[in-house]
Parts: sequence; structure tokens; C-alpha cells
Amino acid sequence: MLKTFAVIVAILLVAEIVCGIVLLVYRHEFVGLVGKEMQREIKDLTAHGRNASDPLLKSIYKLQEELECCGGVGPTDWSKPYPASCCKSGKENCTQPYQQGCAVAMYEQIKDSSLAFGLIILIVCLIQIGAVICACCLAKKVNEYEKV
Repeated sequence: MLKTFAVIVAILLVAEIVCGIVLLVYRHEFVGLVGKEMQREIKDLTAHGRNASDPLLKSIYKLQEELECCGGVGPTDWSKPYPASCCKSGKENCTQPYQQGCAVAMYEQIKDSSLAFGLIILIVCLIQIGAVICACCLAKKVNEYEKV
């Protein structure tokens, strides 16, 4: 049972390392991918009419308010009138929306927090390595005890 635990944690650790490497290698494509996806979702939402109770729309509005951004790539993702969340004033008749797209704003936010993310990931990996080592040592002791 302990060996199974150690193997599963080791596999998870390797998967985390692989994901981390992939994220580092492709981090510059983040803005394009997220921007295009948000752009697509916004176009779908506006094509079917803006339903204020739609959870996705609420999330996009909240994101725009928090990051002071508009649309995935920029304000042109929205058809006019722009949503109130795209403007600093927060008024319904928004004529001067934020010019920065939310994909760039999110990337900047993540970039600013990358040291903290890196340290947290490192600590989690060290804990997992410790768990694998402890499980292996404990399994070895259990085997020695059973032989006696």
C-alpha cells in the first residue's frame, strides 16, 4: 500500500514538472490563445443577445472590472455599446472603454506574481518528494519488521 502511494505521488510529481516545463515553453502564446478564446466567447454571447444572468458573461464583466481591461484582445471584441465593465466610470453608455485586452492584462498579472507561483510550486514539489521518500523508507521498515 505504501509503495502504491509512493508510485502515485511520484507520477503526480513528474506530471507537475512536465506541466511546468510546458507552461514555461509556451508562456508567450498565452496571450494569443486566451485572447482568441475570449473573443470567440464574447462574439457568441453578443450574437445571441447579452443575457445578464449568464454566468460566463458575469465572469467576463467581473474580470474586466478587476483588471481594467476590455474584451479578449481589445474593446473591438464587443459590439457597441460597450458594457459598463469596460469603462472606468462604470456607466452603461460607455464611449471610452479600456484599450487593453483582458488576455494581456491577465498575462501581466500572472507575470507579476510569477515568483510567488514559482515558490509555491517548489514547496509543493519538495513536500511531494519528502512524501515519496518517507513512504519508501516506511515500506522498507515494514518489510524488515515482517521478516523478523
